Amino acid sequence: MSENFLIVPVLLPLLGALGVRFIKLGNKRARQAAVILTTFCEAAAIWAAILFCGGRYEIFEISDGAHIVLAFDGLGKFFAGIIGLLWPLTAIYSFGYMDDNVYSTRFYEFFLLSLGITIGIAEAGNMITMYCFYEFLTLATLPLIMYYMTKTSVRAGLKYLVFAIGGAAFAFVGMAYLMAEGVSLDFVLGGTVSTTEKVNTYLAIYLMMFFGFGVKAGICSLRYSGHFSPPEE
Repeated sequence: MSENFLIVPVLLPLLGALGVRFIKLGNKRARQAAVILTTFCEAAAIWAAILFCGGRYEIFEISDGAHIVLAFDGLGKFFAGIIGLLWPLTAIYSFGYMDDNVYSTRFYEFFLLSLGITIGIAEAGNMITMYCFYEFLTLATLPLIMYYMTKTSVRAGLKYLVFAIGGAAFAFVGMAYLMAEGVSLDFVLGGTVSTTEKVNTYLAIYLMMFFGFGVKAGICSLRYSGHFSPPEE
């Protein structure tokens, strides 16, 4: 199978989200069918890519030495496999909570968008690609936090956005330094920094990027004392 197929699991949920957008709110069964069809087709596409796709698929070049590339390594396949197994089950589980909700169309749109973007993270062939998909994920998941648009949910969304932007800044500075030093940002076994010079500087950059990406990965969580109950009718 051609490496071009790697783009399919990224784009398929985006098409599903577009389809959900045009389903009327009262048409519960059609919305459920669209979500189920999208997530199960996505699971099949993910596993086809895991089992049969090799090589690298370059989407485009940002600048000299900076490319948006999709390529599966072992860890990426592991996370993609988990996504392919759990996301359809999550979709089915969500029906009991969301299908009688007036905000359900909005929820499922961004639920499916998040699926495609998350697969993009798993398929990222270098740090720049992972960074870009992480930023897209921030934008796609923000409406899932704020979709009731109550004061509580908006406040939680703004707090999430502050943490996400802070993490993005830390990660970006780290990547910019590595590129300026001529270090490759590709994901390769054993890493790409082989010098014994500037050890303390590289350690500081590592910590900066660890916390930068860590905020987005949820390892730097913040306990919130409020609740996210739906607005009263």
